[in-house]
Amino acid sequence: MAIKRGWAVGDGHGPDAFFEGATFVEGLAEAEKFYPRHTRIEFAGDIATLNASLTQATPNASIEKPSAMPGHAFKACGLSKVVAGKRVSRVNFDEAMDMSLDEAFKRLHPIFRYTYDSGPYINKQVKVYDTIAGIQNSLMTKNYKLKKSAKSIEGIERGWSAGPNLLPHNLALDNSKHKLALIDGRPGLTGLGLCVGSNDACRASCLVYTGNNPIGDKYGKAKLVRTEALLLEPNAWIRMWVSSIEKHIVAAAKEKSRPYVRPNVLSDIPWELVCPEIFGFFEKRERSGRLKKTGVRFYDYTKVPDRKIAGLNYDMTFSFSGTNEAYCLSELERGYRVAVVYWLRSKGDSVTRKKWNGYPVIDGDLHDMRPLDPSNVVVGLTYKIDRRKKGEGAGRPSESNMKFIRETFFDTDTGDLTVAATPADLGAQPDEDVEPNEVAIGP
Repeated sequence: MAIKRGWAVGDGHGPDAFFEGATFVEGLAEAEKFYPRHTRIEFAGDIATLNASLTQATPNASIEKPSAMPGHAFKACGLSKVVAGKRVSRVNFDEAMDMSLDEAFKRLHPIFRYTYDSGPYINKQVKVYDTIAGIQNSLMTKNYKLKKSAKSIEGIERGWSAGPNLLPHNLALDNSKHKLALIDGRPGLTGLGLCVGSNDACRASCLVYTGNNPIGDKYGKAKLVRTEALLLEPNAWIRMWVSSIEKHIVAAAKEKSRPYVRPNVLSDIPWELVCPEIFGFFEKRERSGRLKKTGVRFYDYTKVPDRKIAGLNYDMTFSFSGTNEAYCLSELERGYRVAVVYWLRSKGDSVTRKKWNGYPVIDGDLHDMRPLDPSNVVVGLTYKIDRRKKGEGAGRPSESNMKFIRETFFDTDTGDLTVAATPADLGAQPDEDVEPNEVAIGP
């Protein structure tokens, strides 16, 4: 593959043009020339971070051996410590499960108490987390991409997926009022966090950003306190999460659906190192008769290669970021699947007509239940633009003066455009993720 990096502009029908090697501001200038009659252009992400994004990259920009990455992620996520010269998890699963829900709530509740920073309830205390049920519900959120897995698809079992929606990369560290001990008890270390496999394009355009104060709105603040609670009280968080998963299992059974759990929705924590016990816990409860047999499945997307999950109830799909082609090929050689997000050029185009480095591409938009997919394939996802503006409902607003700009990667061999999107961001809805921002262009 020969990949060029730059910015593409287009709308809901597909991309119209690609500008190679441009910064965000340069891309906007080119968009203004390309759309002389348009006055607004939407974008996903934070404008300052987008403009600081690197303008040149290679498809093999991986700087560490694949085998080193899981350990790096384990150290960086803040959920490990060194004991007798060995790095171990800060989570003690037995201690967590010996804890009562009342005790877990007592430890977590002070972290979940905060006030709204914006909107009609500004400066008012959030009360939704004042009960055990409120915190339980917060730890298993369902955005649009995960909700659609509950639909019946011919030939595929019904499934219902949910997971904890945390702040990605180092946003919790940068925005927390607490001294988060991310590395071995030393607070305030930057550049580390929950997404060590991400690149600058992924971080710059992450849909966790919104407006001028990305962590100040109610959705960003909720992600922040969930992440703070995990880092500050990991055992209590795990105890509450287990009870939240059990509620999800019961709810899925009522819907006659198989329950799926996605531990990382926006984050990339190596849970097989942090809390491997979680993957066998519910199967043991089912065998003992204390939980209805539903066959709960755990799965994730990741940009951390060479994760060791053999023997665990944990399915993994690696994600192409535009600059990690070598890692992707390594994962395919190991028999895993790789997710690639395409910005299709027309509504008549399909990911299933494509090949990626010679590997077949399957349609990943039918559902999000990746454990049902075959191994050793590329999962093609389509990048969809959310056309709704702030303050508007589900109706489709006029697009006569609206276009969209997105950092993309152009494959000169195939002519395909891909983006470094987190799969959970695709088709984002305002009740969980954020709408695009917009800036003025033209006269």
